[in-house]
Amino acid sequence: MKKLVSDAGGYKTYMEIKPFEIKSHVGWVNLRVTTVWEGARGEVHEQVKFDLNLDPDGLVNFKGLLNEM
Repeated sequence: MKKLVSDAGGYKTYMEIKPFEIKSHVGWVNLRVTTVWEGARGEVHEQVKFDLNLDPDGLVNFKGLLNEM
């Protein structure tokens, strides 16, 4: 699931959470934050700013952190 989390003057930030694809890591997820600057000259590229793999406990902790904000 990929969602737009910020659109500030053509600079868009997306967050994507998807299941981790390795069978030895059941329940893990991959969290990726990317940006796109649509004001760039020429071809627009999405850049990965943050890429993290979370185990089930880490995901619960991350959700808790977001809920505290």
